[in-house]
Amino acid sequence: MPYSSTSHLVQLSAASPTIVGSMRHRCELQLAELLLRLDIDSLQACEDGADSYEARRLLTMSQQVLFKLLLHV
Repeated sequence: MPYSSTSHLVQLSAASPTIVGSMRHRCELQLAELLLRLDIDSLQACEDGADSYEARRLLTMSQQVLFKLLLHV
């Protein structure tokens, strides 16, 4: 769930590492589900965008999904 105010971000920064890790994991699962819905061109755009913005996890996940899709083409 997105945070809409600065106070929520302050609370998040004070959260325990376990909670933050759990939230990160949930976000990665949601990202994986979204990536599976994209076509090859959109996945390649994610890959390019992630590379230019240093979003390493998005880059890795995009590459994994692209690889799986290209195996089935």
